[in-house]
Amino acid sequence: MTMRNAPVPAALASLLLLSGCPGENTTTGPACKSLLAGDLVITEVMANPKGDDSGKEWMELHNPTAKDISLSGISLFVSNADGSSEKALSLPKTLSLPAGKYLAMGDVRDGATPPPWIGYAYGDGLKALPNSSGAVGVRCGTNVLDKFTWNQPAADGKSLSLNGALVPDSAANDNADNLCTGTSSYDTDMFGTPGQKNDPCGSPDGGCVGSACGTCFDSALNMARPAVLPSNPGDLVISEFMANPSSTDTGKEWFELFATRDVDLNGLEVTAGSNTDTLASANCLHVPAGSYAVIANSTDAGVNGGLPLVTTTTTVTLGNATSSPGSLSVSNGGVVVDSISWGAAAAASGVSSQLDPLKLDAELNDGADAFCPATQAYGAGDKGTPGTANSACASAPAGDTCVDAATGQSRPLMPPAVGDLVITELLQNTAGTDADQEWFEVLVKADVDLNGLKLGNEGNTGTALNSTTCIHPGPNTWVVFARKADPAVNGGLPQVTATIGFGLANTGPRSVKVMFADGGLLDQVTYDTAQVKESTSWQLDFNNLDNIANDSVASFCFTDAGTYSATAANTGTPGAPNVRCQ
Repeated sequence: MTMRNAPVPAALASLLLLSGCPGENTTTGPACKSLLAGDLVITEVMANPKGDDSGKEWMELHNPTAKDISLSGISLFVSNADGSSEKALSLPKTLSLPAGKYLAMGDVRDGATPPPWIGYAYGDGLKALPNSSGAVGVRCGTNVLDKFTWNQPAADGKSLSLNGALVPDSAANDNADNLCTGTSSYDTDMFGTPGQKNDPCGSPDGGCVGSACGTCFDSALNMARPAVLPSNPGDLVISEFMANPSSTDTGKEWFELFATRDVDLNGLEVTAGSNTDTLASANCLHVPAGSYAVIANSTDAGVNGGLPLVTTTTTVTLGNATSSPGSLSVSNGGVVVDSISWGAAAAASGVSSQLDPLKLDAELNDGADAFCPATQAYGAGDKGTPGTANSACASAPAGDTCVDAATGQSRPLMPPAVGDLVITELLQNTAGTDADQEWFEVLVKADVDLNGLKLGNEGNTGTALNSTTCIHPGPNTWVVFARKADPAVNGGLPQVTATIGFGLANTGPRSVKVMFADGGLLDQVTYDTAQVKESTSWQLDFNNLDNIANDSVASFCFTDAGTYSATAANTGTPGAPNVRCQ
């Protein structure tokens, strides 16, 4: 621990209280009118002194310009982080801040003598600084010259300061990565550098803190250290996700990571669908081995559905898989640490999808049957176990039952009958790689489950729809079966109910089948080479949507509905009603 030399009060006063410096100009207004944003910079705030805060709080103002600045007309303001509950006061007309100097302004009250580090005492004019989150700023009239905001509880007895390794700048202090807690002692049990140049973040000896320099501030050590990112697949396991919260998705989505070794999340890349976000914080986002981290859209329990402790936030949102498949991955420097994808079974409102505790592994969580609906309520009533061990998934139900995604309870299967499922559209010859972009569509006409059914072509009956969760699309729903589930690979398909392990040949005669578990035929469509056109689906006329009409090629036509994705030149209506054939 180091003790900083305190400035001499008399000498400081002679610098600051310059009787001959400019003040009010009755013609042009206050002297500060000529100042621009950034001509004054707030570089440090002590919002939570040790013990009783009253009389010991302070903020530090810096003049980064080459000229002395009169503070005549300048006002200080304090508010909550969102700008509410603001309090303000005007600085004395005689107060001035020399070029390159720092001024600590504090709430010394009741006629007490200011300590040597306080250059200007404003009494109780601003009341108390917020401890949990807040903002302080300086302005001239309505022109804000700088604002310093903190969005997390202030450390007890430690200032929050702008990294002293940086040139003080009004933009630099807007970035949380550039802030850290004080490390130099200036009073008993209190740390900071009031009235002086800040220490570099991390330690008094130098160094920066944040993802830009590969470090983070460890509050337990009270210093910066290298961030330890996951470096191998499996260091983190995606163990739970809430894709469809009740009432609204906004601010309530979240996912959970299980750490198989000690890691920090600083700099970790999160990708959901086509959106990517990097987890950034000046503080170490540490997850010890064997523990869970919750990554959410909001830390506000009033917004996020009453989540327990949130490790950090992300801007990415999770797809409900009602209109497109959901996918999530976490990576570091191009190395995918873990990834999962899901379909409609994960879209139950207010119910998270949780990984079976027996499959807490980055490979085992790839299976569709690895996740099951959560049954335990948290916060405001949604179901899930954010930040704690998952509940055991029900054992694989008997062949005639499945787990309802909405209730989390096992119920009898509702199998389809002949006529309930109709093959309505195929894309055999795609604009891209057929093995990635082929698909076919089935109209589910009745209120049935698809569990246990088999899909195949003329020589393959090996793709079984096995899932402990009910695959229940709902009546009058179009479902898509495709070679790949990832829209970045499959040409931008909407929701894929299941992937298929067989191809759709471009020359015939060929067929596509939907079968009962025992191989009995539910529906079949047969086509020849003439029914294959590059990048264009072959679809059943919407006036002939039954399993008898689709036996005839005359009931089909090549679609003219236009492309269904901006990522590939394939045309069709996958997952949506067909158009009428001309």
